Amino acid sequence: MRGLLTHGRVWLALLLVLSCAACDPAKPWHHGDLPRHAVEIDGQTVTVLDHGDGRFDAFGGGDFRVEAMRSIQQRQVRAIEKQAGCPVKWAAYIAGEQILQAEVTC
Repeated sequence: MRGLLTHGRVWLALLLVLSCAACDPAKPWHHGDLPRHAVEIDGQTVTVLDHGDGRFDAFGGGDFRVEAMRSIQQRQVRAIEKQAGCPVKWAAYIAGEQILQAEVTC
């Protein structure tokens, strides 16, 4: 019984740590009130968030259950380029959040 209680405490502590980490407001690029732009690409709407200084987030633009992830990511890159008016210099996909983060070069 004693081992079970200790094991339960470990899981509880782990759960608390993970839940606090998930809502950490200090995550890079995550801000509450950013300009949002709905950009149409290939008949799909991609939401683009402008962080300023050439940094953007994009999400949406397709059904991840039906379409290949790569085609949706390409659509998100094109949406950022359309919104920014500049080519994407680099991009990284955050799989857990289904967000593409990118910087543009103007």
